[in-house]
Amino acid sequence: MKLLASSALVALATVVKADSWGSAWSLGPTHNGAAVVKATTHFVPGAAPDPAEDILALWIGISNATSGLIQAGCDSTSGQAGYCNAAENQWCCGASYFGSINGVLSQWQGTFVATNCDDMLTIDCTLQSDGLTWVQTVSKNGVVISTLDSYDGPLLQGGFGTGTECNEDCGGSVSTQSYTNTTIVLSQADPLFSSTLGVGAGVVASSLTTSDGGKTWMVASIEIPPMTINSNLGPNTGKPAACSASTTTTTSTKTTITSTKTTTTGSGGPTGCTSPEYAQCGGIGFTGCTTCASPYTCDYSNDYYSQCV
Repeated sequence: MKLLASSALVALATVVKADSWGSAWSLGPTHNGAAVVKATTHFVPGAAPDPAEDILALWIGISNATSGLIQAGCDSTSGQAGYCNAAENQWCCGASYFGSINGVLSQWQGTFVATNCDDMLTIDCTLQSDGLTWVQTVSKNGVVISTLDSYDGPLLQGGFGTGTECNEDCGGSVSTQSYTNTTIVLSQADPLFSSTLGVGAGVVASSLTTSDGGKTWMVASIEIPPMTINSNLGPNTGKPAACSASTTTTTSTKTTITSTKTTTTGSGGPTGCTSPEYAQCGGIGFTGCTTCASPYTCDYSNDYYSQCV
């Protein structure tokens, strides 16, 4: 997510060259006419940088070559109080969408609310029965806090991934992020979907499984390690910070938007798998596809993360 003053960050996209990226867990694109139609996960963000950083974002996202980026997650900024009435050691979390409307690249979001390091966020992104509308719903400890509609239809050649995005004066994340009971549902079975799995350095994840021949994919646990930046811009020392929760109240709203973002997907790789635009394509310990399609190239961000841009 790219923060513009008080709005949210760009996810899965490297619009700002100065962005740095932490390790990720990613899957996609789909094959042979299969499309992503639903994604659900349960997310605990871990300790936030204290003082808050400009700008750190943790998120999950789904997209394809012609969609915007359907995403949700948590931000840490130097203006936390004005952003979502959060304390310095809290996150601002909610539903978000990055894409182009009438040729203008922009970020839209539902309500973002103050969130503790140990709060459980349930993120659900579901394509509706009209075959066009996506509804994002973010709940905190069982209470809906943020929703957002967008109109991208089935995500053919689509993918799912986590993101740890760091830009401006950000020094990296300071705690492990935990995702549990993550499910990605496709429009039809794609037995090859698991071959696109990318796992970054230090990521600890359960095996990817399917019980219906490749239509529904599940992973019980994903843990994303702290992201260390080799700079003096932020407080991260590479040692996970302890979680110290605060008390907050929350509200929620619903926002509707449209998108016309156009990009292309990648192809190739050491095993013939494909890497779409914005996907991770390299880094120490990365095991996924390393080839990007023309006109995209694998752009180095840091020793642990390169991305198709």
